Formats: sequence, structure tokens, C-alpha cells
Amino acid sequence: MRSAVLIILFLMLSMPLFSIGEGEKSFSQGSSFHDKLSGDKFWYALKIEVMEQVKLNISTNIFVSSRSDGNLSRATFLMDVLYKEGGGYSLEIFIPNSYPSAKEHYFQIRFCSINLSKYHILNASDWMEGWAEGYVVYYLSPGTYYLVFISYAAQASINFWINSTGNVSFSTPIEGNKTFFYERHHFSGNVNIGWGKGLLMLNGVKNIKVENSLFAMFELQIEEGLSFVSYTTPSGDNIWRFQIHHNGFPIYMKGERNFYKPLLGGESGKWTFHASILSFTLMPTVPNLYLYGADVKLPD
Repeated sequence: MRSAVLIILFLMLSMPLFSIGEGEKSFSQGSSFHDKLSGDKFWYALKIEVMEQVKLNISTNIFVSSRSDGNLSRATFLMDVLYKEGGGYSLEIFIPNSYPSAKEHYFQIRFCSINLSKYHILNASDWMEGWAEGYVVYYLSPGTYYLVFISYAAQASINFWINSTGNVSFSTPIEGNKTFFYERHHFSGNVNIGWGKGLLMLNGVKNIKVENSLFAMFELQIEEGLSFVSYTTPSGDNIWRFQIHHNGFPIYMKGERNFYKPLLGGESGKWTFHASILSFTLMPTVPNLYLYGADVKLPD
């Protein structure tokens, strides 16, 4: 059996953050909240109204697997976001990864009205499991906040507790069962050719229609090469980033540094994601492009 090395990505754009506390489930004014979630692909949103300056403790215990009862999920992630209405967020992502085979290959070429393609894509070639537990302390000013969990896996569970030192209220949570994870072969371009050691994509495009609020990540899995990625919001804003990658890290970057902020609590409508990538590697990592998240309905 192979166990995962835990991969956790933190992006902090709000006030300092987490301590362990316990409380029973509550849907009204109070100082504590507890809930348990489980499934494969799901999202969950809880509204937190903060009436005064408070210290909010959130403790979590999570499990994610790309295998359950013989069923494999080609990709996994579990996203945990504390989002403030009007901007600002704390983001934690657990095992954001896909598991393609080095034996996979595909090509897609579009010239004028001609579109040629052939795909050899496997459902999954490997599997991963991960466990994590911990706590965070947030120092929050009065306002409206949303705690959002999103899962894409063969099996996932979340057990969390919230304790507050002050006057807060919790909404009735809203849940859904549609999440997404798109990879390089889901993008349609002028040229999109992928194989175990390489990726050549020119003007790759993926459109997403959002009915509520978008919570998503758009990122690269590249050891060596060049990339230009961008997205256009429903209101017409274009956010872009150019990077040169070496040994799995960007050694040069130009464009929007806070690339992910519009993707968390993003507006409804049509989102268009673009990518042009040139990557060749001798490393075992298959060059890839990830777009994952959910269309989340936040509580009123």
C-alpha cells in the first residue's frame, strides 16, 4: 500500500489566523459549531456573522483518498476557504494532484474549420491517501464570513469544530455534489499535444459557466519550460501570468501576483481560461495543467 506525502498549499490574504475547540451543531446565535462531512465529490458552505471583534478557533480533521472499494479517482483535492464578503480570504488546499500515466498521449490540432484529435487517456494509474489534523486561530473584525469546503476524490471526510470568544451566529449550511477537476487534455487549442515527458499547448481554452459563486484554482504542474496562463471574468477583466519553470519552481514571473484572488468568491457568468505551454522533462512528473473547484451557492 502506498501512502501519500501530504501536500498543503497556504495562501493568506486576510487577518492572522487557528486553536482547538469543541461544540455541538448549532444554527443560531452562539459561540460554537460542529459538523461532519463525507463523500467523494461535494461542496459545503457555512455563513458566519461576526458581531464584534472576536478570536475564532477552527479545528479540522480530514481524510482524502483517490481509491475507495476498488473505484479510482483520477484526481484529488480538498479545499478549505474562509472567505470574507467583499474580499479577503484564507486558503488551504490538501493534496491537489492528478494521477496520469506516463503511457498516456493525445493530440488535438485545429486549423480553420478543421479540428483533428486522438486521445489515449487512462482513468487512473496510481493512487494516494492523506490524513491531516490541526487548528487555526483567526482574529476577525465584524462582518460576514463564509467557511467553504470542496472535495474531489474517491473518498473524503471532514470533521470540524468552531469556537468563538465573542458574539457570532451560524447559518444553516448549504451543500452540493458537483465539483470539477480539469487537466491539460480538457483544453481545446490551436495545438494541444501531450505525452509522458512533454506538453505543447498553443491557445488552449476552457470555458466554465458559473451560476452562483466560483471557488477554484488554476495552476501548473511543470518541471521545466515556459507558460502563459490567463482567465477572463464574466465582467471582462483579464488576469494573466507568464512564468519560466526550472526544477519544478518558477524562476521568473511576470503578470498578476495575486493571481488567485478573483477565483475565490468569483462572480456568476461565463469564465474563460487560456493557456499556452511548452514543457519537456526527463523527470517522472507528467507536465500538466490543473483547473479545479466548484460552483458554490453561498447561504443568504
